[in-house]
Amino acid sequence: MGEGLFGRLKREVRFYRGALAANAVSQYLRSPDAGQIPDDLEHVMDRFAQRTAIVFEDQVLSYRELDERANRFAHWGMSQG
Repeated sequence: MGEGLFGRLKREVRFYRGALAANAVSQYLRSPDAGQIPDDLEHVMDRFAQRTAIVFEDQVLSYRELDERANRFAHWGMSQG
């Protein structure tokens, strides 16, 4: 049939938590303290390390996990020239 009321509520709560985190990040990036984009992103990754950065289907990544994946991808790219 469907995911049911509990499943829909759980999905909505995850969405709103993500939206609040994204809002906090965007507020920082618009502040006068914001510098170059890579520095700002690194600061955000450190500041919100335990918070949810990405939710896709049943997979949830924290900012720390997202940063680790991005670094692995960057190192792989650099090794490829």
